[in-house]
This record gives sequence, C-alpha cells and structure tokens, in this order.
Amino acid sequence: MSGPARVRVALVGLGWAGRQIWLPRLHEHERYTVTAVVDPDPAARAAAGAPAAHATVDELDPATVDLAVVAVPNHLHAPVAARLLSNGLPVFLEKPGCRGGAEADRRAGAGRAGGAVVQAG
Repeated sequence: MSGPARVRVALVGLGWAGRQIWLPRLHEHERYTVTAVVDPDPAARAAAGAPAAHATVDELDPATVDLAVVAVPNHLHAPVAARLLSNGLPVFLEKPGCRGGAEADRRAGAGRAGGAVVQAG
C-alpha cells in the first residue's frame, strides 16, 4: 500500500520569502511537491527549477495544482488570492490576508464563485 498522495503546490511569488522560506520548505516536505511557480520575472522563474513556470496566476491549470501558496508583496495578497480562488484553486495566504473589509468581501466572494477555500497564516 502506498502512502498518502502528495499535495501538488504552485508557489506564487518568488521574492525573498518565496525563494528563501517557501520553496526550500515545500521541497523538503514529504507531503508536498512543487508543480509550478508563478512570478513576473523570467529569471526568477527559471532559477526556481519547477516543472511549470508562469508569469501570471491565470496560466495555472487547476487540474495540475491542488494548492496555491501565495507569497507576493502584502498589497497584492488579497487580489492575487481572489483571482486564484475564482479559478477554483485553494489558497494558503501569508499574512495579511487583506487590508480591509472590502478586500475581505471580494476575496470571500471569489472563493464562493470558484468553490475554493483560503487559509491565511
């Protein structure tokens, strides 16, 4: 009998936190496999060495990703998460999850529309 299935992760954002915190830990964890990265910088995408590399979250294929970890600059957290959620991708979102009630409402609506959930931490 094989072990539990690995969670296929897309890491969104390859700045310092994405490269130095998230990418190494996701690679080291036995339950996760990084299947895609997303960043507007072509050099950052190439250096990440992921099987798939995209410039925008709209290029992610929900059939190949189980979870998106969002590690973009704070002011982009809510809009990026909302886009992923509306495309049906579950999201782990770094703090802050939003910068106010309006962003929280838009993000929640995106989750309902896409049938996906968000966890912030």
